[in-house]
Amino acid sequence: MFRVLHFARVSGTPLETSSIRRLVKRAANRAGVSQAVATCLSGYSMRVGAAQDMLVAGFDALAIMQAGGWKSPNVLLCYVENAATKKPHERRCQTVWDSA
Repeated sequence: MFRVLHFARVSGTPLETSSIRRLVKRAANRAGVSQAVATCLSGYSMRVGAAQDMLVAGFDALAIMQAGGWKSPNVLLCYVENAATKKPHERRCQTVWDSA
């Protein structure tokens, strides 16, 4: 999703993980997200959250795999293993919004 810009042209290579982490944290700070929440954010946490949100919303495994770019159902299972029920997911979301 994130690509390097060089002389106003999009590069064919993705950004480094550390660059994505900095961009996510900077965007969270600009959006007024609390420092406690911003510290927990990363590209990986957003990927996990998106996969779990899609599962809870009723998307099937193929749709989630396509959105996340995963080829193996085993990898998808690692991302969504904690989203088996809606209640823990709703509590997690509420905790994040309460602390923001």
